[in-house]
Amino acid sequence: MSDPADGGVDFALYRYTPSIPAAAIFGVVFIGLSIWHLIRLIKHRSYFFVPFLIGLLLECAGYFARIFSHFDTKALGPYIVQTMLILVAPPLFAASIYMTLGRIIVKLDAEEMSLVPIKYLTKVFVVGDVISFLLQCGGGGYMAAGTLSAMNIGENIVIGGLAIQLLFFGFFVIVSAVFHWCVKKRTGYSNLPPRTISQSVRTKMTWESVMWALYIACLLILTSTSPEHLCTMTTIQDMLAAEPSKNSQPTQYVDTVEAYNKWAEVYDTDGNFLQRLDTIEMRSLLPHFLDRVSTLQDKVETTAARSSIIDLGCGTGRNTVQLLDALSARKNDTFNLIGLDASPGMLDVARTALNEHATKQTSPQPVSLDILDILQTASSSQLPPSIGAGASGVISTLVLEHIPLAQFFAVASMIMRPGAYLLVTNMHEEMGMQSQAGFTDPESGVKIRPTSYCHAVPDVLKAAQEAGFSVANIGENDVTSNCEEGVIIRGVDEELRHVLGARAGKWVGVKVWFGICFRKASE
Repeated sequence: MSDPADGGVDFALYRYTPSIPAAAIFGVVFIGLSIWHLIRLIKHRSYFFVPFLIGLLLECAGYFARIFSHFDTKALGPYIVQTMLILVAPPLFAASIYMTLGRIIVKLDAEEMSLVPIKYLTKVFVVGDVISFLLQCGGGGYMAAGTLSAMNIGENIVIGGLAIQLLFFGFFVIVSAVFHWCVKKRTGYSNLPPRTISQSVRTKMTWESVMWALYIACLLILTSTSPEHLCTMTTIQDMLAAEPSKNSQPTQYVDTVEAYNKWAEVYDTDGNFLQRLDTIEMRSLLPHFLDRVSTLQDKVETTAARSSIIDLGCGTGRNTVQLLDALSARKNDTFNLIGLDASPGMLDVARTALNEHATKQTSPQPVSLDILDILQTASSSQLPPSIGAGASGVISTLVLEHIPLAQFFAVASMIMRPGAYLLVTNMHEEMGMQSQAGFTDPESGVKIRPTSYCHAVPDVLKAAQEAGFSVANIGENDVTSNCEEGVIIRGVDEELRHVLGARAGKWVGVKVWFGICFRKASE
């Protein structure tokens, strides 16, 4: 979950997880276009279209490089590679467009109608394009260094390259439009030599079609390049703003297990308002969840399976203790509780918390704790023996943020018997697009960030369905009054802000939490 101690919005290269299918589709499209243009280039010996072909190949490589960002959204290398390849392709497209206009002018024998003499036309614009291309490539190279000064220099160089590209490109559009207007104005092409007049009349639609194609190509390049540069510059500016200065906290991105091992000692005491909200919501949800799970007992032959409830990603045992309290009020229900987590440090804290809880109970209920790394679990043979034939119920609170959806639901299915219930809570995507899990190490002052994903509710529902789960409502009272298709969503308002504390103040008006109960399909 997010660390609400942050005073501002966390920097992220992406506020989403780049789509593999989308990147692959665009990459394949550009491969197809590259092959088609290569065939026509060779067939018609149109070698002035070589820059255009290179641009297509760069676009293709850029979109395939984007696939790597799907697996690591914080990696700067793949981000810069895909961004710069996609951005430097338009100048190459433009180079071929410039040369195309020159050939149209020569074909119509209308050099006197061009604002720029034909012998300089292609050279002037191509030189400007080359300068723009080199500046953008050079700026990308500077940014790849990853330091604050290099980022600043690289940003300025790329902006300079963009300005030159837009300047020359805008002038080219003016030259093209003036030429087109002059030729159209001279009815019958009376100023052209007879041989060219007859050819021009016969091919009037052909050369005009090419001119309109040039305009459309120019428009597409301008409308695609400018937003891409704007988004890139905005991201770079965010990056620079997030770059730690001498007086700010440095940030360290670490493996999820390592991060939670370090976080364990202060996890329950660092004032995280999302944990507090989750605790409040789970206090209301658990009785309804247990109502669902208890209905399965008479249908299950295996006692171990019937009586197992698992806290998947139990952490410090915060909700495991709540499960114990909820069960203590249900005299007729007996369940074996199992807490699973990937972090030994978190399990040590959970073990202490559960022992303290047991000392306050007249008949303490045993809880077994085991290591299970969801990310590293590929088959049921890797599950702890304590799981047995599978659980009747599983809760997993504020864990989903760190796991790819398909992997999470695959492992959840492994530890559940058919027909069992799964209660999931997580950070809402409105908050996830602006923040992520993390804490400040009290000893070093370093901000620790584990790997996190911003999972949107529709994506969670889709992944669950694909894994064989359906949504199950878990109550008819106020618990589900703010429920949409079985999804309970909570945002921070002024009243809730006072309950959650000062750190919730900056999230007023933002949806921060959601909960969903799923049921695994019966076999």
